[in-house]
Amino acid sequence: MTAHTIKQVRLVPSINQVIVPTDDPEIGTVAQRYGAEVIWRPVEIVETSGSDAPSEVTLLHVLEYLLHVLEYLGGQRVTN
Repeated sequence: MTAHTIKQVRLVPSINQVIVPTDDPEIGTVAQRYGAEVIWRPVEIVETSGSDAPSEVTLLHVLEYLLHVLEYLGGQRVTN
């Protein structure tokens, strides 16, 4: 299911980057194999919420990660 979803998203011309947040090594491996960027959920999220962390917690983590990366790159847009 992960591979199928990534393949379908990559077909959309206006989407230039696919990001998969996970703490599952198998999902991460599949996501990377199909060209997605994996953002690993930190232990703190997994320990407090388990693998079923609320979407909002994961989304906030991804946004904070991307803001940090953009600051590090001097505000340049990250693309595949």
